[in-house]
Amino acid sequence: MLHTRRILLYTKRLFVLWICFLLITSWSVIRKHFKNLNGPVPELVVSGQVQNTELRVRDVRVSRCYSWYSNCDAIWDYNLKDDLVTWYRIDLEKTLDTSIARGFGWKSYLYWQPFHSNEYGQAVVDVAISLTGLPLGLANERYGKIKNNDIDGYHVHSKSDYDMFVKSSSSSGDDQDLKWSAKFGNQLEDWFWKGNGVWCKYGSRSSGIKDIRAYIGEDFIETRPQWKEMVHCLPRYGNLKPISISYKKSHHLGSSADQGKDLSQQVEQSLVMKRPDYKILQITDLHFGRQVISDPKNEKPDSFFRFDWPNVQFIQSVIRNERPDLAVITGHIFDDFNKDVDYETQILKMVAPIISNGIPFFFTWGETEAVEEHKDKIINFMKSLPFCLNKFDADNSTNLVFPLLSPLQPNGIQKQIGTIFAFDSNVSESFNFLSKFQRPPESVFNVAFQHLPLREYRPQGSFALIGNYEDKKPLDNIPDTKEFRNLLGEKEIKAISCGHEHGNDCCVFSDSKQQKLQNDMWLCYGGVSGYDPVYDSKVRVFKVDTTKYDLTTWKRSMKDVSKVSDYQYVWSRAKNSQ
Repeated sequence: MLHTRRILLYTKRLFVLWICFLLITSWSVIRKHFKNLNGPVPELVVSGQVQNTELRVRDVRVSRCYSWYSNCDAIWDYNLKDDLVTWYRIDLEKTLDTSIARGFGWKSYLYWQPFHSNEYGQAVVDVAISLTGLPLGLANERYGKIKNNDIDGYHVHSKSDYDMFVKSSSSSGDDQDLKWSAKFGNQLEDWFWKGNGVWCKYGSRSSGIKDIRAYIGEDFIETRPQWKEMVHCLPRYGNLKPISISYKKSHHLGSSADQGKDLSQQVEQSLVMKRPDYKILQITDLHFGRQVISDPKNEKPDSFFRFDWPNVQFIQSVIRNERPDLAVITGHIFDDFNKDVDYETQILKMVAPIISNGIPFFFTWGETEAVEEHKDKIINFMKSLPFCLNKFDADNSTNLVFPLLSPLQPNGIQKQIGTIFAFDSNVSESFNFLSKFQRPPESVFNVAFQHLPLREYRPQGSFALIGNYEDKKPLDNIPDTKEFRNLLGEKEIKAISCGHEHGNDCCVFSDSKQQKLQNDMWLCYGGVSGYDPVYDSKVRVFKVDTTKYDLTTWKRSMKDVSKVSDYQYVWSRAKNSQ
């Protein structure tokens, strides 16, 4: 009887303790939900991006945001010390859905916690994420440290709330809850499991992560210096496009001679020749995105294909053959652009071969590049990219001018031997921009780029041309450009090259005497660099040669990128001095 009373007493005590535990646990959950429902979240002064050089990432996690929360951009949640702190969603300014998972009344996002310079402790120096297994990079790092074939570094555990689990994609049936776990408990060497597929490595704040970004869409390519891809094209629920997550690492300076220098960011607007010749690669009309393929016999429905990756490979092959010093992108980057296209992913694919080879570049708008509401976002993202020269355009107009300087001589003399122009295809704005330019007398290698052709690309009567000239419809839809063409001649611009017309990849000679214009000039086309079902993909190259003192141009095509075609002289001092 006494034994039974003791059992009942112990049972009551356990029940009371269990109730207290539930109340405490429930109160912490209720407190978190109540604060997210009513409590204001501190604003992040850097507008969702870790742009301040003193700011680092303290922690990273995946958290649920419920529909009754006042805001999902920043939420209150507990840290490892059970403190209710503010967590900020990556990409606060994104209008598209970057959630990783969803359920009834909630969505999961990747959140980060800021770490300011006046705080103590370690910052996150590396992150890996995988929702279905151990991240590959983390596994490779761990296996590299295993000695004597110690394959017991990973083994199957039973269910436990105390083990730091990673889901096994190979589990099935009744064993689907069995997961891989490190035998080291809550960490894998110096990696710590944070739940929901997230692993973090911690270290010195000087090496801490500075920025984390999500990119929507297929075929994400990360080639930016200091950036590292955390997860590539993570599949998501429903018909939502996959997301890729990348983060910016702190810059470790090398030798003392490199201190204060960032070779990916050009600080001066001038272009400097490193050798006696200087090559400019023109890329135009890439049309990244989907392509519609129609059956000419109307026997099959239209099909949608993607040609982005062959386009990237084509540009990479051209760069490998030419080794250009400058790349110029003359518009029409996107195909069927709308607000549902993630322009960042498209742009990063487009410039991947350019950035990976360390080539300075700039771009001009196409005719229908993007709707007006997206233009500032697109160009501001472009200006943030390494090696992008559009950052010198304060007005976001893509009207640009770059002095071309000769190699520095032993006596310290360096001359402006040429000028590279970019125009926005708005004739009146381009005219006003160019009219303010004062050409130095020694600047003779002058070349301009824009997307739309001038009316003078359709000269009357007989005229010289080199290349294919198949599209000859009138250019009446383009405003009168005679004054602008004359101004180009007055500024001694030797050639202007455009895109837009896929059937034309020629250079048309604009004869000043025959057409009553100011100075002779070559009016060139870059062809079409992206996929086109009718025309071969091409790029155009211009070369400034200070040894021969001439300006030449040619093309390369996707059919045989090893060969050049339509090689021609644009200007030569020897010919013009005769």
